[in-house]
Amino acid sequence: MVFDLPADINGLAGLLGGREALAAQLDAFIGADPTLNPDGTIHEMKEAGDVRMGLHGQSNEPSIHIPYLYNYAGQPWKTQALVWELIGRIYVGGGIGQGYLGDEDGGTMSAWYVFSALGFYPVSVGDPIYAIGSPRFTKATIHLENGKNLVISAPNNSREKVYIQSVKRNGKEYTRNYLTHEDLLEGGTITFEMGAQPSAWGGGAAAAPASITPAGEMPQAAKDLTQPAMSTATRPNYSPQEDQLASRDIPAGDLRALIDNTSATSAAVSGSQASIYFISPSMHKMSIVTVTSGSRPENAPNHAALYGSNDGKSWGLLGERDMAFTWAQYTCPLTVAKEKSASYTTYRLDFAGAGSAMQLAEIEFIGKPDSPTGPSWIALCWLMTTSSLYTAESWAALETAVEAAKKLSAQVSQEQMDKAAQDMEDAIEQLEPRPIPGDMNNDGYVTHSGRYGGM
Repeated sequence: MVFDLPADINGLAGLLGGREALAAQLDAFIGADPTLNPDGTIHEMKEAGDVRMGLHGQSNEPSIHIPYLYNYAGQPWKTQALVWELIGRIYVGGGIGQGYLGDEDGGTMSAWYVFSALGFYPVSVGDPIYAIGSPRFTKATIHLENGKNLVISAPNNSREKVYIQSVKRNGKEYTRNYLTHEDLLEGGTITFEMGAQPSAWGGGAAAAPASITPAGEMPQAAKDLTQPAMSTATRPNYSPQEDQLASRDIPAGDLRALIDNTSATSAAVSGSQASIYFISPSMHKMSIVTVTSGSRPENAPNHAALYGSNDGKSWGLLGERDMAFTWAQYTCPLTVAKEKSASYTTYRLDFAGAGSAMQLAEIEFIGKPDSPTGPSWIALCWLMTTSSLYTAESWAALETAVEAAKKLSAQVSQEQMDKAAQDMEDAIEQLEPRPIPGDMNNDGYVTHSGRYGGM
């Protein structure tokens, strides 16, 4: 099912061709006229047909976030209408066992009803974001554990008025089509003005919920950057021509056992400490490193730390953790925290063990290439030009920006790196060409009055 990707709906939209394409796919999905087998061998077949909403199976948990995806597609009014209809048709019945269509595993269907009746729903479990639907009640009060009250007010909603015209949070206009967990915990009053016709509320690109991929961009999946055929070395080369794995503590040949995509092989370390370097001529943003123990888990490392650098001299700590390997060929991840995430050409993974020797079976450097927009790339562009072409004042401004970027260490935040890059980019754009004698057309060339004209 193409929509079963709640953590990255923006990435899905990018793959489909944009927000409009996502909405079109949802329309086709909801509006399809499928041939369903009411006598199927599993109960989900009959229940999906009973939903009577195209291919959408509101009767089964993997599908119940789909009505809210129109918020990401810029058409939240369709979410509002669908949610109201589903509550009115699916959650009905007066007899014992009625009131739910399909699975009620672990209270999921009940939770969907409670959230949706209040007017919002957590599309991606674990993300502190709730897509706004259409409140069912004219007023509902939630007594929060922190002692505050959250009041959901929709005084004029009805079966005929299911569309949101405007929203106010504590008296102030609210234009996003989602709420954050922080919004809810702060309590207060969220007031919905409802109407009989769809409105433009919440349809702008800035109003939609965030996901893994920024809105309007294509998704870039993280992958294991180590490959069995990649170059290995006994000392790191910080100016490589290709991706390289290096270690002063593990022979280059033995390093291959750690990147051969099988934990059946292993590498031994003589000593209680070791470092492994992943080095590339291009920038990468690492998100996870995995370490797999060998056949003797008691010889596995008990601590690991990951560092990043762009020159092999200044290193920034990206993450560290104690490790416990319960059995042989056991894998432990080391995750880079979001606030530590940045792009580097070189990563160093340090290990420490309790004994006099260590054994490893496999390592993975999981990340993705990063676009060359940081200070290093801007500085490279700057070095390819020359001061003689520009006025002294504008060139001095660029030199100031470059020198400020050079002083940044690997420990600075991504925000600081981005600002330094932007400062240099701005300075490059503001370079003023030095007047060239004889340049009559102001195009950088000397104009001759002879036979051949401009050069």
